[in-house]
Amino acid sequence: MKIARHLWRGLCWVAVLSLAIWLGPRSLPVQAAGGCTELLVNGGFESQDAWVLGVTPLTPQYMTYTKHGGDKSLALGIVQGGNVQSYSSARQTVTIPADAGKVTLSAWIYAMADGAVTTDYMELALLSADGGTILDKPWYSRNDSRTWNQMTFDLSRWRGRTLHTLQVYFNVYNDGLGGTAGMFLDDASLVACPIATQTPSPQPPTLTPTPSATGSPAPPTGAPTITPLVVTATHTPWIITATFTPTPGPPPTQTPAIATQTAIVATQTPVVATQTPVVATPTYTPWPTVSPVPDGCVDLLYNGDFENNLSCWVIKPLELQVQGVATPVHGGSWALRLGTQDRNVKSYSSVRQYVTIPAGYASVTLKFWTYTWSESGAGADRQELALLAADGSVIAKPWRTLDDDRAWLHHSIPLQAYSGDAIWVYFNVYNDGVGGRTAMFLDDVRLLACNGPGAAAAGPPATGPVIVTPGGPTVAAAMAPAGTFVPEVTRVALALTPVPPPTFRPQAELPVSPTPTSTPTPSLVSRLWRQFSTRLPQGWQTGLLVAVFVLAVVALVWRATKRSGAGP
Repeated sequence: MKIARHLWRGLCWVAVLSLAIWLGPRSLPVQAAGGCTELLVNGGFESQDAWVLGVTPLTPQYMTYTKHGGDKSLALGIVQGGNVQSYSSARQTVTIPADAGKVTLSAWIYAMADGAVTTDYMELALLSADGGTILDKPWYSRNDSRTWNQMTFDLSRWRGRTLHTLQVYFNVYNDGLGGTAGMFLDDASLVACPIATQTPSPQPPTLTPTPSATGSPAPPTGAPTITPLVVTATHTPWIITATFTPTPGPPPTQTPAIATQTAIVATQTPVVATQTPVVATPTYTPWPTVSPVPDGCVDLLYNGDFENNLSCWVIKPLELQVQGVATPVHGGSWALRLGTQDRNVKSYSSVRQYVTIPAGYASVTLKFWTYTWSESGAGADRQELALLAADGSVIAKPWRTLDDDRAWLHHSIPLQAYSGDAIWVYFNVYNDGVGGRTAMFLDDVRLLACNGPGAAAAGPPATGPVIVTPGGPTVAAAMAPAGTFVPEVTRVALALTPVPPPTFRPQAELPVSPTPTSTPTPSLVSRLWRQFSTRLPQGWQTGLLVAVFVLAVVALVWRATKRSGAGP
């Protein structure tokens, strides 16, 4: 009897210790390089920890067949299967340190959009700590890139605030009509870095000549040898050579490559030091500054400054591909070149981004900077902006020209007429391959949707070129080049009537479920069970409960049998 009792006690202790080791301690912020701190837990979605998944008809699922890193990713929305009206969200509450110098949110997204364009969309939002208020929407789109793109957002403005505890919220909305939208999310990261301190530059030694007996100065003994300092530029233009081919059906099992870079190193003229020896000192490189979005506005485009290569921009397999350049630039470190300054061939050179313009904003304005370049005798060459429908047909061409300004000019185009529409914003340079060559540099593209004070700030500038609105003379003149050459896009009748706004509003899903005011705090047992059960594969929870119940019954029967067989 003692042996059986000790055996049961031993089994209980083994079970408890195994459970404690398997559950492990609660994940703590991870210390990253350079004194930075990782604030998100389980950003790789390798387990089912930390993220709160919205309980809807399209509850996000952990997937293994498509991922950017590790073994799993998180699928939101409709990545396969039928259409249904639903949100599909994942959120996590974080606290941004008040003393952080730089706070950066990044994530890798594999976006998919099938069928006719409706009001489906994908988004990243920042919510209040209780999840009831939308603080900001850094990203809002309907993308069909079908390749892994990294998105990066600067959240430094949320540090040091009274409400620096917030929720990071990813969501895909499907309206159940027409096409579907979905995305895979992986390797999400929110890094807070300390304020960088500048190291004082040490002063170079002062060389004092030693006077000779005759009063004539003599060169100092052991004078250092001055070595010429050669400065080499470090910017390497990125050249896009990948092609974009939408593929229906479920995504591939391997991560597709976005682009192949070709290193082109520019060497500057050597600078020779002739006076004081150069002393190498640590330098502090400040973060690049970007134009702030006016209060009450949201930028509907992503990566309009091309600092993240071509993330969220789509290119076609054309003879003249676009190219990232370090000069000339309007802001930041990179701009995008379209067209050619080299070989003269007949080709389009274009880039586009798909965006949904929400209804209800007081103003919607597309703003961008161009640096045009063209040789004499360019003939039918042109630089242009077009608005395309989902199928690639031309809705309008608000701007079309053939200029050789060789200076940065600002353009501002009202797009309020397209509120409620989903369109492609399409920039292009066309070369006819005859005579002179034509190119254009593009930078700082923004599509501002504004309410309140920001609506006036986002309007056309008081000085500089103001581009005609859709329906003006440039739209009527926007004809495809004559001949048998098939244009990249097909022109259709101009359609300016906006689609009525949807009646199913996004805010209805926030929060996932009403927050009860009288719900007691869950007990330790229930919280441990929830953490334990979420780690089990799907379908194992019921099997575990059945196994525990069977073991309990067997133990009771065994104990009753032992008691009934005991002597007086």
